[in-house]
Amino acid sequence: MSELNFVAVPRSRKDIRRWAEVVRSLSGNGREPRFDIVRFVELRLPLLDEEAAFAVTDDLGPGIHACTDIRARCIMIRPEIYERAVAGHGRDRMTLAHEVGHLLLHTEVQLARRIGAAPIEAFRDPEWQAKAFAGELMVPRSLYPTGKHPAEVATLLGVSVDAVSTQLRAWKRER
Repeated sequence: MSELNFVAVPRSRKDIRRWAEVVRSLSGNGREPRFDIVRFVELRLPLLDEEAAFAVTDDLGPGIHACTDIRARCIMIRPEIYERAVAGHGRDRMTLAHEVGHLLLHTEVQLARRIGAAPIEAFRDPEWQAKAFAGELMVPRSLYPTGKHPAEVATLLGVSVDAVSTQLRAWKRER
C-alpha cells in the first residue's frame, strides 16, 4: 500500500529555534515573555511578507481548526479558534503559531509518494517542524523563567501547561 506524505526541507530544532528568535525580534515585542501572536499575524506578518494573508473562515473541513495554504500564502482559522486566541487561550494561540510556522518554514514542501507506512523522520516532517516552531516561538528557551512550576510559566507565557511540558521535554532531549 502506498501512502502520500508531505516532506519538508530538513530542519533541526536548533534551526527552528533560530527562525522563532528572528520572528520574535521582528515582532516588536520580542523580549516580552507573552508573545502577541494575534497582533503578529494581523499587523506584522503582512509587513514581513507582502504576499501573506490571514482569514477567519468557517470554510474549513470538519474537525480542522486552522490550516495554511502554502501556495496562496494564506493562514485560515475558524472564528471560534480565532476568538479564543484573541481572548488569550493558550491552545488556540499555539494553533495560530503553528500555522505561522507552516507559512514561514514550508514554502518548499513537496508531496512525496512513499511505499509502506514508515514514518517521516521528524526533522523532515512539516507537522513536527510547525509544532516545534510554535513551541520555540511561544515558549522560548531564552526567556524561560528558571525555578518556576510549569503551570506558573504557562500563565506567564499565555500557553497551556502541555505546551510548556512539551518544550521542557524537547530541551531535555537536546542535552
